[in-house]
Amino acid sequence: MSSRYKKNKTKPLIFLFKPVNKVVHIIRRLMANYVYQEGAVTPIQDIIDHAEQSKVNTNSGSHLSYTSLGLLVHDVWLGSIQKVKRGPRKQQRNVYLNLSRNDPAPKQHQDCISLSGKLAGISIPSDWKMMTDKTNFVSFVRPEKWEFNNVRAVTEVVVSKTVNSDNAFITIKAHGYQKDLSDVPGLSSLSVQGQDSLALEYIQKSSFCDGFALPEGESIQAFVQHVSGLYNDLSNDGQDNINLVFSSKCKIFSVTGARFSECNKVFKMQNFKRQRKEKRIGINPKCTKRYLSKEEVVLQLKQERSNRINAERREK
Repeated sequence: MSSRYKKNKTKPLIFLFKPVNKVVHIIRRLMANYVYQEGAVTPIQDIIDHAEQSKVNTNSGSHLSYTSLGLLVHDVWLGSIQKVKRGPRKQQRNVYLNLSRNDPAPKQHQDCISLSGKLAGISIPSDWKMMTDKTNFVSFVRPEKWEFNNVRAVTEVVVSKTVNSDNAFITIKAHGYQKDLSDVPGLSSLSVQGQDSLALEYIQKSSFCDGFALPEGESIQAFVQHVSGLYNDLSNDGQDNINLVFSSKCKIFSVTGARFSECNKVFKMQNFKRQRKEKRIGINPKCTKRYLSKEEVVLQLKQERSNRINAERREK
């Protein structure tokens, strides 16, 4: 983030660029050509190219740049549009997530077929269901046989593409997390239908991270971002609910019989704090409080208060 943006991020764009009428003109064209659409992706370079073709220039007569475009998008959609990367690992592109080209009556090229058209007749596993929300926005959904916080878990593969582009973007959503599937081996060399089939096959053969279970009556003590909730196996009537914990950085997939690395870090931290509490290991006075549990923070403050009182008595 540029120092200029940090300094002026609370000010509207109209105060950052001159002349004002040029900024207003650019904003109007941006709002006329692009709209908010949840889950949609639009390559940033496509917007730049479209602006250049339309001869939309920014301050000092220069072409619309990534920086000025980023400021405009942030101000127009108030931060609801995210800048992310999509595509194969070595060919990733910067795109705007939740932004779509506004084309009420799209004039597609003759060789450009809609996503729903490209996926017509695709063969999917019997436990998956295909749902077409919009012409270029398709989901494959698989209900799971377990609940998390009293809500049935669902694995969803989301496929989207821009109107006049053959490039598709594929992501997976599971237990509250989302991951780009562009790094699946061999995916980029296939057709859109082939990519979806390979993605579903990859998911069918992959192992998902199960997080880790907390013992009954124990609360999470690790002061790191995480998600916890009750797990209920719908296929087993006799099993009690389990309190599961996932790292907020979970990437869904894991090696068979193991957790995702970030979830494993939270588990190890939780396990270490539990063992320290059981063995009553002393707390280092220089230990940062944000790594301690609430009970340990209270204990450390009592020790500091006691040491301060004893020091004052010695001085007298």
